[in-house]
Amino acid sequence: MLRTMSKVVWLGLALVLLAPLCNAAVIQVSTERAAGSGPLNVGQGVTVNVFAQVNQAASPADGIFTFDLDLIIANLLAGQSVLQVQSITRPGTSDGLLGGSNGSATASGVHAIYGGYVDTSKGVAAPDLLFSVNLLAQSPGTATVTPGPAVDPYGFDFVLYQSSTPTVLYGPGLSLTVTSDGTSTVPLPPGAVAGIVMGCWVVANHFAQRHRRLV
Repeated sequence: MLRTMSKVVWLGLALVLLAPLCNAAVIQVSTERAAGSGPLNVGQGVTVNVFAQVNQAASPADGIFTFDLDLIIANLLAGQSVLQVQSITRPGTSDGLLGGSNGSATASGVHAIYGGYVDTSKGVAAPDLLFSVNLLAQSPGTATVTPGPAVDPYGFDFVLYQSSTPTVLYGPGLSLTVTSDGTSTVPLPPGAVAGIVMGCWVVANHFAQRHRRLV
């Protein structure tokens, strides 16, 4: 009897200790193409947006305080880079107060894109846009664009206004395929081939007659 009661007490204590963990904030990071679908042609531009949403927030004011992320661009085949970063924008960040950066280019993407917000509800009610990346399709192939955690300079990939140890879940990223520019010759209109053949015959006949006169 005492042994059974002891197990119940320990189970109850474990549930009490785990309850805050079950209700801890979870940040979901997602990546989407701003517009269009399907393969890109060489020389074509595309914008990729990175969002974050705070689930199980402690309150409506438990929004994103700062973020610090890397952007990883992984080519599936070795060789020339499929995508080239042109520019990055971070709408709504308070750089003057909290600092911020569009990151620095690396061989595998961009390192340490970071910023922070004065608005305490960022990302609580719906996914919030952290940054947009403008990419240029550089060579045929397939590449994945994936945000990941960085710790420079804040020390954490995300800091919330209230929850101290949020769990961060990163999505699978976005796969982009680049093909050749698709340039092709313009097809001739109907009847054009017959016209060209007739024109060649007229020119050839003219030169044949002139040759006979000279002979």
